[in-house]
Amino acid sequence: MKIFSSVVFLCLLVICIASCAKKTTPTATVIAAQPKASLVINIEEGQRIYQASCGRCHRLPSPAEFTQRQWTPIMDRMCRKARFTENQKANALAYVLENAKAI
Repeated sequence: MKIFSSVVFLCLLVICIASCAKKTTPTATVIAAQPKASLVINIEEGQRIYQASCGRCHRLPSPAEFTQRQWTPIMDRMCRKARFTENQKANALAYVLENAKAI
């Protein structure tokens, strides 16, 4: 029983000492958000990008083959594969949406 009491006493002593230790709070790193550059939409540039880039890998569909609703996910997927910049993607998307099939 004396050993058990000693072990319990030592555990309590360690807990008390640990609770009295200086506490540090984690510091957060603040990263300032940089404003996005505004995109300049140019449909003619979008046509050039679309024809030059998209036709390299596959048959180039006419923008009128799909509706605006269909073009958006197609362009999202293909622009990632083609590694377009945000501006290139915006221009190419504007071109196909401007000339998309009416619903």
